[in-house]
Amino acid sequence: MQLPLDFTFSFEKDIAKDDVSRSVIEVAEEVNINNYVNLSNRDSHGYDGVMMFKLVILSRTLFGRVSTRELSSLCRNDLRFIFTAQGQKPSHQSFQRFISDDLKMSVEDIFFDINKYIETKIEMNTDVLFIDGTKYEANANKNTFIWRKNNNTPSIFFPIHFFFLIYV
Repeated sequence: MQLPLDFTFSFEKDIAKDDVSRSVIEVAEEVNINNYVNLSNRDSHGYDGVMMFKLVILSRTLFGRVSTRELSSLCRNDLRFIFTAQGQKPSHQSFQRFISDDLKMSVEDIFFDINKYIETKIEMNTDVLFIDGTKYEANANKNTFIWRKNNNTPSIFFPIHFFFLIYV
């Protein structure tokens, strides 16, 4: 007797509970999207503005700067983007139109505002802002850099979404 193969995917079952995409989607649903996206000029055949906003912020969180072609490819190949896009596959032109026509400010400014929003929700120390273990002097020039011994331990990377998962 052969068991049937199950090729169905679900966001709850297949995406890890501590994945950054869950945090990004949660924050994107909590913020006032009207501050960032002009939803009044969305036409009837375009993609959902809230979904496109989530996809752009998720790509910025995971990969930094990505091109619209990479965004389109992620929506076809990455499960997190497929579930966020609800199975739709926006083209790179759709992303370009959304970013240039519907966003009220640049993606960098929106990302900065969302980070400020997370800081208000979570009490975290923002005075220490080094991710890879390096420290810089306050008034450093090209000849002053604080070196430390390399002890072959992996650098600590603790993104904001872990704070969000732990404290909220």
